[in-house]
Amino acid sequence: MLLVAVSLAFALSHVAPAEDPATALTAALQRSRPALRAAALDLAPATAERTLVEAIRPALGDPSEEVRRAALAALGRIRAPESLDVLLEHSGTAAASLLRHPREQAQLFRALGQHADARALRVLASDALASLEPEPLRARILALGRIRTHESVDALVALARSLPFAEEQQVLHELRLSFAALTGESPGQTAASLVKRWAERRAGFVVPAEIPALPPALARRWQAAWNEAPSR
Repeated sequence: MLLVAVSLAFALSHVAPAEDPATALTAALQRSRPALRAAALDLAPATAERTLVEAIRPALGDPSEEVRRAALAALGRIRAPESLDVLLEHSGTAAASLLRHPREQAQLFRALGQHADARALRVLASDALASLEPEPLRARILALGRIRTHESVDALVALARSLPFAEEQQVLHELRLSFAALTGESPGQTAASLVKRWAERRAGFVVPAEIPALPPALARRWQAAWNEAPSR
């Protein structure tokens, strides 16, 4: 624990200069130890600057998966079109590698979900059954729940309909949670009930622009999934 604290403090000393965070981050990413490079990315400011996004981009190809995941997380925090562009590009160029690294793939999906942009559907709604590892599957489902479009609900329901039973049971909580977050409708207790509910309501349904009020238990799960403060 002490070593981690020292590493974080050391990385912070390389990222702290507010006048040029991109240059400071580029320097910090030259450190030899992966833990220091990852810590520098964790501490990178979430400012919508093209130069900062470009400073993070090379870390997506770092030899260390820890560093690559930290780079994806940093791009998720930067809510700028340039950051989403890099994530979408990476999802294509690194597709084969991501399938071999489920935790990294899950971080990509979480980062795309943080942007809550319909452009991310081309990744989140395609090849959903290419990997049935629980962590990326849960991240994909929760990310769909942040993209407030009819197409996102369609993709979520299509996934619920097509999952093998064992995998469906592993992600049932996330399926119900994202469905409720998108529609405000009760998802029922099973994937089949969720599919049936959408079939009944789909025609003419308008996805609310903002997340509807959720039952307390679902609201707590949603806030925990996205590290959001409870609504007042």
